[in-house]
Amino acid sequence: MVCVAFGAFMASLDGSIVNVSLPTIARVFRLGSGEAASVILSYLLSLSGCLLIFGRLGDVAGKRRVFLWGQGVFLLGSLACGLAPGLASLVAARFFQGVGGAMLTVSSYALISQVAPRDLLGWGIGILTTAVGLGATLGAPLGGFLTDWFSWRWVFYINLPVGAVSLYASHAYLQREGADRSPLDLRGLLRRFDVPGALFSFLGILLLVFGLNRGREEGWTSPLILGSLLGAGIALGLFALAERRHPEPLLDRELLGRRGFRVPVLGSLPGYLFIGGNTLLLPFFLQGAKGLSAQGCGFAMLLFSGVYMLLSGVGGRTSDRISPRILCAVSQVGAAGCCVLFASTLHVPGLLFPLLFLVGLGVANGFFYPPMGNLVLGGVPPEMRGSASGIFSVANRVCLTLGVCLYEALFSQWAPGGIEAPASALAGFRAAYLVAAALFVVGALWILLVPGKDALASTSPPSP
Repeated sequence: MVCVAFGAFMASLDGSIVNVSLPTIARVFRLGSGEAASVILSYLLSLSGCLLIFGRLGDVAGKRRVFLWGQGVFLLGSLACGLAPGLASLVAARFFQGVGGAMLTVSSYALISQVAPRDLLGWGIGILTTAVGLGATLGAPLGGFLTDWFSWRWVFYINLPVGAVSLYASHAYLQREGADRSPLDLRGLLRRFDVPGALFSFLGILLLVFGLNRGREEGWTSPLILGSLLGAGIALGLFALAERRHPEPLLDRELLGRRGFRVPVLGSLPGYLFIGGNTLLLPFFLQGAKGLSAQGCGFAMLLFSGVYMLLSGVGGRTSDRISPRILCAVSQVGAAGCCVLFASTLHVPGLLFPLLFLVGLGVANGFFYPPMGNLVLGGVPPEMRGSASGIFSVANRVCLTLGVCLYEALFSQWAPGGIEAPASALAGFRAAYLVAAALFVVGALWILLVPGKDALASTSPPSP
């Protein structure tokens, strides 16, 4: 379990550790901010585009095998990033590293359900969630330390000794289960695997995430963004056609037909939309309305991360004893209450209510995301958990990006004067967080539609 959590930690860490070194990279290579941002975007695009593919591949070729491959690819990508002589090679290496990150991310959630006993699945997912949160939290300070004291290249080189130890331990201690016990038959794998679906899904998700990610900077009506979103629609349409024709599609029809999987995935979307939106809006509020410095804002938001990480293991373990759907529903109602409190006290001087909001949100998330993982993976058979993890991860990634667009649009609609006009800005923040509260309530009611454990065990998916 530790090996799996450490792999997920590495992938999460590398998603944030590079951000703080971007100014140094831009100065060394004489880049503009847009060019430097491509170092981040290339990793995000390849990771998002590959999640669905490697989730399915884990079910077919073996979850342990994909996890080990992912560690190897991630290490090679890290080495290539550290050695990169210029921007083009660095972006290409980051794209390759993102492929390894996708393999680690999606296979870790599927593997944790394999190495943890069924009655401890929530606890295992809680440990994994804590590792992911720790990686995201440590990324910025560790990246700053390595860049200041050594070189920006050590942001990538640090992965090599740590990853090598992790790869050795994973190979030695992760047991072979299911498809991992059989020798790898590449010809048979290529015959069975949905290659057209993989290509169309990769292209569609990549273009969709790119369009959503760059829309605010480039302009939603710019040819680049319109072309990306149109291309995404065409590619995803071709993907849907390919899935109908392939005997073993990337999107398992039996999996999608399971109510115990479909309902919680949809019920989790308000939470991921809010993470994306809150990450955008809250720093503007803390710095613009409350006068905090960037460092002070970072420390305030660290309070949320700390509470969330501390309670993730508790939330996961509790979901092994209490119905995870009840925990998820109650947690979303709690998050809605936090948003209402925050929206109602925006005008109150001081930091008491923003800090209470961050603590309350950390508690709600700690008792939501690990139980949600338990609910999603516990509702499908072990041989489908790679695909389930892939679908769940893709939905989350898209919603994180879409949440930025949604909440920015809400803020702009209700704050025409922008952040510079205090009264207008408060109206924008209030509207955004009240909409978030409403979405959380809808999500809570939706999650209650998930069948109980007895129903999950006895209900078979509908026939095609």
